[in-house]
Amino acid sequence: MALLTEDWGFADIRRYPPQEYHGVVVFQTHDNGVDEKVAALRNLMIRTDVVAALPGRLAIVTTTRIRLRPPL
Repeated sequence: MALLTEDWGFADIRRYPPQEYHGVVVFQTHDNGVDEKVAALRNLMIRTDVVAALPGRLAIVTTTRIRLRPPL
């Protein structure tokens, strides 16, 4: 299981080293609407290559983009 959050504190790899988790996903949405959050989650879930590469890595996910940090 990966950690899914909108809390940018989890993007600090010094405090939450991704290699200690099955993946850390930080969602970046511009409003609090459910539609944008679901769209960002859908963007992640349709990218099975990213989901497969997620363990031990940090991903920043928006509705249109995914940034996957290289493993440490």
